[in-house]
Amino acid sequence: MRGTLIGIIVLEALALVALFGLQAAGVLEQWRRDPPPVPVFTIPLQSAVIGDFVRYQRLHPETGEVLGYLDYEILSAAEYEGSALGREFIVKLVKTDEGGGSYTKHMRIQPSLPTHGFLPPRFEEDDAYPPGARPVLKTITATSVTHRKRNHPGFLVEAVLPRRSLEEVKERYWMSPAIAVFGVARWERPDEILVEHHSRRHGS
Repeated sequence: MRGTLIGIIVLEALALVALFGLQAAGVLEQWRRDPPPVPVFTIPLQSAVIGDFVRYQRLHPETGEVLGYLDYEILSAAEYEGSALGREFIVKLVKTDEGGGSYTKHMRIQPSLPTHGFLPPRFEEDDAYPPGARPVLKTITATSVTHRKRNHPGFLVEAVLPRRSLEEVKERYWMSPAIAVFGVARWERPDEILVEHHSRRHGS
């Protein structure tokens, strides 16, 4: 009786191994026929429309203390015929301090131009911002981005500040099309960290 039970167990184990092998071979063959798509980076801002909005919570980079909020809202989106400059946006920025102070400004942004590019501008930026003080792309890497407790396909964008160094990464952006306006879920820079607090797309 014992020998029969051992034989049955051995046969079941062999059957499971064979089944696993067939499944693995099938998955491998399917992958060979249909390799997974290569992630392609696109600029989320290019598809923004009037009314899109995102708010970031500003945090101290070392203590995590809440410093306030930074809002971006699309007020205007236009593309001019016969122009190679791409889309142009008027963006409203509102910077709020934890103590209650609130400051508002408007910026004209063209993602295709290096003046601002497709990354979210600092509130302090203006036309007279010092040369080399704006971030310049260094690398773009595919990664997973967490948004509303779900993981989304996205990218980690690393940037340098030319005034400081052309090699040392000073700012990092976790980007996904799931987030409105600039597509940035998290923005790390030397003086503060910004984390998406909430966002909305027009009509959603």
